[in-house]
Amino acid sequence: HHPLCFKILIALRCMGAAINSRMPANKITNAILRLAFDELTNAMLLELVDKVDAVLIGPGSSINEDTSKLFNVLVTKIKKPIVLDADGLKQVDISLIKNRDNIVLTPHLAEFNQFFNSKLNLDLDSYDFKKVDENIMEFQLITKNIKGTVVVKGKNDLILSGSKFRINSSGNAGMTVGGTGDALAGIVVGLLSSGLNSFDSACLGVFINGLAGDKAYEINGNGFSASDLVSYIGNVIKDGLC
Repeated sequence: HHPLCFKILIALRCMGAAINSRMPANKITNAILRLAFDELTNAMLLELVDKVDAVLIGPGSSINEDTSKLFNVLVTKIKKPIVLDADGLKQVDISLIKNRDNIVLTPHLAEFNQFFNSKLNLDLDSYDFKKVDENIMEFQLITKNIKGTVVVKGKNDLILSGSKFRINSSGNAGMTVGGTGDALAGIVVGLLSSGLNSFDSACLGVFINGLAGDKAYEINGNGFSASDLVSYIGNVIKDGLC
């Protein structure tokens, strides 16, 4: 599955919503992706944004000068809630998003360190609680000037927003398989579109993603795929979590 196609499927499962998708022409792999970036002006893209409730930027985009310029224009002009994921994190200027509270960043540790120009390690499963507290404080210090929410994906996902934080307890070792981060971004953008704020969307999204992973592990074993995880998102939601 292409990462963007994957996130479209997930957002549909989570919210039952209509999805509009745009990506570079050379990345189109599915009929649902109707038009390419280079066939649309910024004005047309922004007109499209007026018709949606939340926007996901980054997956499947590749890294190049044109995409970078486009993403930085979009995060400046779009006022709707945004999830910034994957290649979007590598191309958007932090100064353009730090003052908005309706944004969720979803980096893994390496992407976090690149985006924030830091050198942190994520160690939240230590039995040394003082060490865990100090580790969280390090991340809070780095993200304190971000008004939105940051999800640091790892063995234990860390969700940060100002002085607030959560450590996710759902999920398992099988979720290191590629595509589970794509699943998370799709869930979070679906939750944002329902009207939840960035912190609650991130916390609930991470938890749902982990529960779907736990279900996939229970039924398919440790070798489950990201597609297996996605197939259980609906069951998790129907159980009353969304």
